[in-house]
Order: sequence, then C-alpha cells, then structure tokens
Amino acid sequence: HSFCARVLGGHADAAGLPRGFRVADNAEVRLLREDVITSIMSRSLIPGRERDSIPAGTLRAVLEAGWEVIGHARRLLHTPASFKQALHAGEAGDTGQSRYEQQVAGVYVTLFEEYQKAKRRAGIVDHADLIVKTYWLLRRNGELLSRLRSQFLYIIVDEFQDTNRAQLELLRLLSAEGFSNVTVVGDDKQAIYEWRRGWQACADCVRGPRCGSSIGRGPRSARVRHRCV
Repeated sequence: HSFCARVLGGHADAAGLPRGFRVADNAEVRLLREDVITSIMSRSLIPGRERDSIPAGTLRAVLEAGWEVIGHARRLLHTPASFKQALHAGEAGDTGQSRYEQQVAGVYVTLFEEYQKAKRRAGIVDHADLIVKTYWLLRRNGELLSRLRSQFLYIIVDEFQDTNRAQLELLRLLSAEGFSNVTVVGDDKQAIYEWRRGWQACADCVRGPRCGSSIGRGPRSARVRHRCV
C-alpha cells in the first residue's frame, strides 16, 4: 500500500485523483460510508424500479450488505462502470437470479458510484483504492510501467498468504515474465483472508506450470531465532 501511495502521489492527475489527496483511516471510512447511505436514502437516488421492488424497511440493510459486495468487486479490479456492465451482462444472460436479486444488484451499483464520488469530493482514497487505482494507472501508462520495472529489478512480497486478486494482478504487471524476479514469503496456515477467496487463487498462480517458479518450506518462522531456511 505504501508503494502504491508513492506512485499515485506522483501521478495523481493521470490516476484521476485530486492533487494532495490523502489516505483515509478506518474510522473516517466508516463515517463516510454512513454518510453515503444516508444521502442515498434521503435523496432517493435509487432508480424507480429498484426502489419500488425493495421494501422501505429493508433498504438500509440492503445498502449495508452492499459494502461486502463492492469490496469483492474491487478486489477483482472493478470500477463502478465495469461493475455495472458485469451486472447487466449477467442480467441479460441465464444467471438464475430472481427479479428481486437483479434489483438489489442495481442498488449496489448506485452505492458503488456514490461512494466513489464522496471520496473524490473529500479528497481521500481508502486502502483498496491504492491498489486498484495504481493497477489501472499502470495498465494505461506503459511509459510509467516500464520505468518502474527498470527501477525495481527484483521484488519480494512478505505475508503473501494475505494477497488478494487485485494485489496479485498488480504484482503481475510489475514483475518479469512468469514472476521470475519475484520472491514471496508466506504461511498458508496464517491465511486470515482465505474467506475472501484470495489466497488459494494467488498461490496456484505463482506455482503454476507457466511460472517457472519453485516453492520451498522453512522448518520454522523467521521470527524464531533458530536455524531456518
């Protein structure tokens, strides 16, 4: 996250961020999210068909549940636009979703859009923004990506068991072919974010047949002052 903050700090305009933006702490994010939900409900920002299909008494609960949905979408590197497009593509196909579930998905799109707008007005980003915005900045700016690749010839990732998909894709951008200049250190028994579907997919990627990598196990934690590999 600190690496991404430095990159974005030097290229705020290109990343679509206000100059002098800052990273919000968890308390500020909680307050902003509450403000966003209150604003959505008071200004009737939910489109008519979604608003009419969701009982008024449950709308706040639906919005609160939306934060986890949005969080997962951002870990898949979705922007509000791509998230909306993905939902519409699913709605057009045979997804097995009920009409109510489709309407709820529309509420999540509104929540995502309004949250991003609120952060921009406040001049802040959250920790997920650091990863997602850096990824898209580098995807769209080949010159900057080449410069960073030349600057960081070797990359080490500690606590790799906590890596999510967005972080892995950013690492893939920055690394040489097949992660050949990357060393990762992790412990699958400490995969505290495994429930977010991050660890297993990332582990499979770096040890897959296309990566040319190898995995070794040390007998003890590096924090223990004993002989270890």
